[in-house]
Amino acid sequence: MKSKYLQLFTTILAAGLLAAGCIPSVQLDEEVADPVITVATETVQASWEGQIFEIPVESNCSWNISKTDADGATIKWVKCDMAGGSGNLTLRVRVYRNGTADERRATVTLFHGDVKAFIDVRQEGNPDPDKPDEPDVPPTPPEPPTPPTGDVVNLTFDFTIDPLDGWPTAGGYAHVDGGIECIYPLGGYNYTFILADCNGASQSTVYWVPAKDDASPRLSLTNQYRYVGLPALEGYKLTQVVCHNVSLTTTAPKIGITKIITERARHPEESEYVAGGELQEWDAAGGGTYTYDLTDTEFNTVYYIYTHTKGAIGSIDLTYEKEQTEPPVEEDKVLLFDFSVTPLEGWPTAGGYTHTEGGITCVYPFDGTDYSFILADCGAASAAQMFWAVTDPGPRLAFGAQYRYLGLPAMEDYKLSKVKCVSVLLNASSATVSPKIYITDSIAASAADAKAFNDDSAGIVEGGKAQTWDPNGGTYTYELTGTEANKVYYIYAQVKGAVTSIELTYTK
Repeated sequence: MKSKYLQLFTTILAAGLLAAGCIPSVQLDEEVADPVITVATETVQASWEGQIFEIPVESNCSWNISKTDADGATIKWVKCDMAGGSGNLTLRVRVYRNGTADERRATVTLFHGDVKAFIDVRQEGNPDPDKPDEPDVPPTPPEPPTPPTGDVVNLTFDFTIDPLDGWPTAGGYAHVDGGIECIYPLGGYNYTFILADCNGASQSTVYWVPAKDDASPRLSLTNQYRYVGLPALEGYKLTQVVCHNVSLTTTAPKIGITKIITERARHPEESEYVAGGELQEWDAAGGGTYTYDLTDTEFNTVYYIYTHTKGAIGSIDLTYEKEQTEPPVEEDKVLLFDFSVTPLEGWPTAGGYTHTEGGITCVYPFDGTDYSFILADCGAASAAQMFWAVTDPGPRLAFGAQYRYLGLPAMEDYKLSKVKCVSVLLNASSATVSPKIYITDSIAASAADAKAFNDDSAGIVEGGKAQTWDPNGGTYTYELTGTEANKVYYIYAQVKGAVTSIELTYTK
């Protein structure tokens, strides 16, 4: 089986030899008792443009070639790639372009003394002999091979077919440290295998065995310390190897998947096998299927089938997984708003300002971004008492009366996931009252609704149920779930309180 590129090379080489026309005749063997020469094809029909034919020849003697026309005269419009030969081989016969309108015939004769074999050459006439020859046009270069695509690639390499060109078919070829590369074309793409023995060995005995004695072809690992390097695919890692075994010897083969080729004749250490590629004992009679599910393999990396005891392979199924580019994980945004500092511009600093339905918006600049808070009371309240206090015991954000709300900044594409409040004493009179603080998704419509609010009321964010704060201060954390992005949530004080800082965590 030849790739189209090798066939093209063979055709060009043959054409060059035929065109040269200077191959010497063959020195004939001494007489054999019964010389025999046969050709597989006795008649060829060529087109007028010219053509090359490959004709198998079988013989038990050496022979020479002559080329003559119907009158017995020597001709030049038929060439052969050899002047003679012996034994069994393939003869290439080239018929050149016919520049006349007449059909023409010739005879190629293979002869050893009086023993002869004939090839009758017939060529059709040129339908337009007066048309000048067109210049040779360089062939269009082939499209570059397309590598495999997809998140998962499954490939099957069959070694029960005739050996491919470039693969060794017998043991004993010269040892090369690191092995030799062999190409397996599949689906329009060339895959590179590596046939190797341990480095420093005297010879290599990994080869493709042709069909013999009714046995199918196979990839033979005919000794221990032998390796088959599997193709590495750009952007993929090898995750599974399935080997289909065929009979080789009476010794049960032991086969594994390794990361390396060893130096000298030694078996790989346990750590040198791929995870999931540890040795398996194969059935010496053949016919078994052996699966290696590999983990911790790397992308773009060659791994090796290793024979601890010699074995043979009919086919190999390989599975590769593509390197996935994970989107970057968005880290939570954590913002700490400090209210123990001098009040910011635009924030109220005393109670009694006019009630505004839905509250007033105050801006807190932080790390180059303006964040909007909403200071509010329950709907239809007579006065608002959310403000930035400056009196003793120091600056703080005060819920100066019950039923007060602080709307927390909404962040685009992020949801509020945690609220951490540091509270302080509000004033001497409130020190005897324990504040009850919730996290809600809305403002109560009236004081009556706000007063009746409890842990079973609608509007409480999951994780935002009431915590009773120590009137003398403390730290209180609300872990929220089920929140939405781009939405305002509220700290609700059912009983008045105060905070010196609020830490807000937002999740993408």
